[in-house]
Amino acid sequence: MERTVLAAVTERPDADSALAEQLRRVCAAMGELGLEVRWTHRAEDALAVVGSDASLSAVLVSWDAPGAEELLGAVSRRFRGLPVFLMTQEQELPLWAYEVIQGFVFPLEDTPQFIAGRIAYAAEQYAEKILPPFFAALRRLEDHHRYRNRRQCSGLQAGGEADQPA
Repeated sequence: MERTVLAAVTERPDADSALAEQLRRVCAAMGELGLEVRWTHRAEDALAVVGSDASLSAVLVSWDAPGAEELLGAVSRRFRGLPVFLMTQEQELPLWAYEVIQGFVFPLEDTPQFIAGRIAYAAEQYAEKILPPFFAALRRLEDHHRYRNRRQCSGLQAGGEADQPA
């Protein structure tokens, strides 16, 4: 299952700043954990991703990014329970913002692996929660019983109907 994280932040991906470098490290750590990261510093792009990408499994938002409030509103309208992590130094946020976010992220204070791990865990929990019961059971089965050689599963080697002479 594809899991995508939207990073809507103030920094451009190619910016030459300590925050941008740390965010690149966080994104690389998320990539190692199997998450695809879509990074944007434009409000229009972030809103377009929220409106069009059904594979979103988490969002990282900078409160200082342009359109952050509108983005949080769009996320809460389109996705039920989507994990949202907020980057901010603000002490006072509107009450509704606390109802949307799952937690805070401090990129210059925590390690990239720690931040990526928190986001990956929340994304995995969200993905499991939205699956219908049957598909959730299939996913758990597939996770626990991975075949080393897929050919062992075919009818020819399993002694099934296909193995019988005609």
